Amino acid sequence: MIDNVAVRLSGAKARLETSEKRFAKPANPRPFPELAPLTGDFTSPIFGRVSVKEEGGALAVEFKATGAKMKLEPWDGEIFAAMLAPEGRFAAVAANLGPKPLGFVQFQMGQTGKLDLFRFLIEDGQEYLFQRE
Repeated sequence: MIDNVAVRLSGAKARLETSEKRFAKPANPRPFPELAPLTGDFTSPIFGRVSVKEEGGALAVEFKATGAKMKLEPWDGEIFAAMLAPEGRFAAVAANLGPKPLGFVQFQMGQTGKLDLFRFLIEDGQEYLFQRE
């Protein structure tokens, strides 16, 4: 007979361990870039239009279609940890998620040589590309 509770508990522990390793702060993070060149409006075929703004010395991404907002915390160079902001109708969801990041945002240069792309990689490995408008 299979102990389904033990199997599920083992799987949950393994996922937690993987998550803790993924979100362990780098020992020697690279300096992060100036924030102003990273701001602007971007689009994604999945999420639609988002606005990246500087708020209080940090970056925030606002999803226009839903009103959700992510706070971006400098992580390593042009990579930022993304946390759901505890605001509006997403306050309860953010509180439930706690302080752990949803994933990472990495700003990149496009074909123009400017910072006109960012990738949003979420914890389960899905990746979304946003292009500057």
